[in-house]
Amino acid sequence: MQKVSWIYSVGSVLFAVLVAFIVAAIAPDPTLGLIIVILVGGGGGALIVHYGRLRARQSP
Repeated sequence: MQKVSWIYSVGSVLFAVLVAFIVAAIAPDPTLGLIIVILVGGGGGALIVHYGRLRARQSP
């Protein structure tokens, strides 16, 4: 159970970092880039952690 939630926690952090690198390469304005990273990276990371917790509860 702990292993499943740990894997999804690491996955959420890696997803947020990946989004940050992609947005930094594409966004023309640093402020706009920060807003996009907070919305997309944070929201996506939260969904990954939420799914990981659900999987951890369902695993034997």
